[in-house]
Amino acid sequence: MTLADHIARSLYVAFRFLFGDTSSLKFLEVSARGVMRSFTALLPALPLYFLITWLQLRQGGFEVFDFVYVAGLFVGYGLVWVAFAFSIFYAYSIVGPKQNFLVFMPLYNWARVYVLLILLPFVALASFEIISGMVAFVVLWLSVALALSYKFFIIRTTLNVSIFHGILFVLYDAVLLTFIEELLFQLFGAFGGPSSPLG
Repeated sequence: MTLADHIARSLYVAFRFLFGDTSSLKFLEVSARGVMRSFTALLPALPLYFLITWLQLRQGGFEVFDFVYVAGLFVGYGLVWVAFAFSIFYAYSIVGPKQNFLVFMPLYNWARVYVLLILLPFVALASFEIISGMVAFVVLWLSVALALSYKFFIIRTTLNVSIFHGILFVLYDAVLLTFIEELLFQLFGAFGGPSSPLG
């Protein structure tokens, strides 16, 4: 399978999983090479992540699109992918067969592209103040709930873990991403960059 085929098939499988279609797994490249190739999902995630980050910074009063700054955040975002993969591989080896990881990790990495697409509408609407107050709060939590449910469904389906472990893995991913992003925001802020839009 060429890299182009891998990307197209993986995006298709991740898209079908968004609608609960597990039969699409037959198109997924299930191998160690498939796991490594799945990190190329960072390429389609790049423009989406840049856009979301800029919209968040804009909402926080940061009007200038500082490419170096956002690139630094993206590097942190990529590190989260790698850190999550290694740590979950170790954690999951305690509760399940390792071969399931060859199915889970490629699908989970490509699903991250759709998670960004799920969150993008809310960030855009809030950034341009099209929605605010209680409406923004409801849309935010609906978006987050959909994204987390999507990840949870993938984890439960591919790793075949308990509901408890599924929730634990999803929350760990969210906490890891929040921690790294906040750490980078504070680091850039210490050198005169903008502070976190979360803080």
